[in-house]
Amino acid sequence: MKKIFSEKMASVYGWLLVLSLVGLGIAVVVIVSLALSSWPVSTMPISSAPRPLFFASMIFGALAIMSYWKVNIPTLMALVTTSILLTVMFNSFSKVFSHPYGEKENVVVESRWKRDYNLGYGVVVVESICISNGHLIDVYNGTKVYEQDRISQQKRRVELGTLQPGQVVNITFSSFKDDEFYELLRESSPYGPGVTIWEGAAEITIRKGEYGPVDSQTGDSLCEILFQE
Repeated sequence: MKKIFSEKMASVYGWLLVLSLVGLGIAVVVIVSLALSSWPVSTMPISSAPRPLFFASMIFGALAIMSYWKVNIPTLMALVTTSILLTVMFNSFSKVFSHPYGEKENVVVESRWKRDYNLGYGVVVVESICISNGHLIDVYNGTKVYEQDRISQQKRRVELGTLQPGQVVNITFSSFKDDEFYELLRESSPYGPGVTIWEGAAEITIRKGEYGPVDSQTGDSLCEILFQE
């Protein structure tokens, strides 16, 4: 224990703290920039970087402080309080950029199309689905798909293939304007690009055992026109 909290180790912890903070700062700046540019940040690999860097910073910071000022009750209480406050602030920050468009409930999946459309930055549109109000939704390789039991309300992670036409789902949206879809709508849709909306899905929760009509309010023909098999 003496070696772990020795004054010699304090400088080591200090440098590790600086490196962690620099990495955290870079990750946050990149995420904020991508979010402001309407990228689906919550589905991107970089979205997982801030959390471990944040906790690494707290750990190395705590070790550095305890090495400089020794381990005592007031120091520990101050560190615990600061850690709790920083964690709350960090979680609040994460939520702001994770799901900017919120969640829509009780939508019915109509049909889907495989796309394999690489957007860059580790984001691939695996497929796109048409929901009951005629909206088009991009599903990414990083989109989380869950199945929720009606009775227990417990959710379990499932594969994307579990998503089938007719299911009632909750979709937590992620912001991204799909240029490929815009061109497709502009060229193919007789209704014009303003009628059908396309967004990205950060999470999709299938409401197990609940099904709805496949026909949409705008008519199934709209989806068929856009994507002829």
